[in-house]
Amino acid sequence: MSDRKVVIVTEGGGAMGADAARKLVGEGFDLANLSSSSTGVALAAELGGIGVTGANQSNDDVKGIVKPPTGRVRRTSILVLSSLP
Repeated sequence: MSDRKVVIVTEGGGAMGADAARKLVGEGFDLANLSSSSTGVALAAELGGIGVTGANQSNDDVKGIVKPPTGRVRRTSILVLSSLP
């Protein structure tokens, strides 16, 4: 990822999250996608972002997308919660 603005999308493998991810990447954002399925991880790769498999209800999973081990997400500009518990 670059120094561009970053959007974190939760449940990014579902229809609403995937649509939001595509739209925001099209607007120039880098993507960090949290999804409970491999669909969201594949979408992130397709869009040039990073994907993490996990749930937005897990503190550890959310921490993993906010600050992944690779350190590629430096500054988050937008958080999209596409599915709430």
